[in-house]
This record gives sequence, structure tokens and C-alpha cells, in this order.
Amino acid sequence: MRQQQKSNEAAVVEKILRSWQDAEDAESREYRGSLATIGRLYGKLPTEDVRATSEAMGLLYQNGLRDNDCDHEGGDGLTRGERASIVVLSLYAGVGRTVKHSGDGLTIGGAIGATQRGEEHAESMHSLMRSLAADVDFKSAVWDASRALKRFSGDITVDYVRLVDDLTALQSDESRSRVLLGWTGDYWSALLWRTDENDTEDKEND
Repeated sequence: MRQQQKSNEAAVVEKILRSWQDAEDAESREYRGSLATIGRLYGKLPTEDVRATSEAMGLLYQNGLRDNDCDHEGGDGLTRGERASIVVLSLYAGVGRTVKHSGDGLTIGGAIGATQRGEEHAESMHSLMRSLAADVDFKSAVWDASRALKRFSGDITVDYVRLVDDLTALQSDESRSRVLLGWTGDYWSALLWRTDENDTEDKEND
């Protein structure tokens, strides 16, 4: 699995996700309101729901986010890291009870590959990965990532923290291809590992 150093934005998102998951594990309702509000942004950009974005920004800055990116591209007053962090919080808020965060979790591409099992899922998941790999803008990638997350089963965990840095990099023309190729490699690695594992089990059962 690819390793990378976490940005400040990713570290802050990790802190928030831990608090959310701890509250869920304890059956606490402490964050339910924030989750519901931020979840309204699921599959969307921050400009599409200002109230939800404001809720997410409040959490990010309360947990130590620093505005350390001078590049506020996009016309929404957000840095690339802020924009990615808000999107990731909204993605988790939309599916967090079924697709948990783990530091050992998969990338979006890897999770698509791991989900693609047998004839039932093969065509639709492969089509989804092809769509994701062909995305040429941030909005399309966010939409495809949200579509993918809705398809994952409860035994799949995703590294949402690394997703922050992937989505930050994806907003740059210079690094978009690197991110998409990385997800594609993770997809094939997870898919072929599952296939090889199943072939080994079949042979052992013969």
C-alpha cells in the first residue's frame, strides 16, 4: 500500500473521524446533528450547501486546521486542502456507519477492486472504476467517489485520511493523473489479490 506523509488537513480530519467513530461506538448522540448537516453535502461541492460547509469548517478549525495554503483557487474562498477536507467529512457523514475509516483501510480504487466479486458486481464496479479514472475535474471525481462508497459493503474500510490528501492533489492539473493512476493501480491490485485468493481456495477444496 502506498505510504505518504499526512498534511495538516488530513491530521485534523483524522482527529474528527476518531471522535465521530468513538461516539458511534459508545452509542452517543453527541455528533448526530453535525453528521446529519454535513451529510447533506454528500457527493457535492462545498458551494452547494453553505450551511453544511459552515458546519464542517467550524469543526475543522476547532480541531486545529491552519490556513497554510496561499492558493485559494476555485472562487469559493477555500484552499484546496480545506475543500478536500470538507468533501471527505461529507463522504464519511453519508456512509460512516457502514463504511468505517481505518488507517489500514483501502483507497477508493482499492475498495472498488475489493468489492468487485463474481458476476454480480463485476460489470458495474468495473464501469464505475473506468468512470473514476476518466474524471477530468474535481466535481466529477467527488461524484464518482460518492457513488462508489454507496456500493461498498460493511467489511470494507476506507482510509478517509489519505483521501483528504488525494483529493487535495487531484485539484491540481499537475498531480491529477498521479492520483487517478494510483487509484487504478490499487483497484487492480485489490481485484487480482481477491481473484488469486479465491483460486487458491478452490484448488485447496478440490
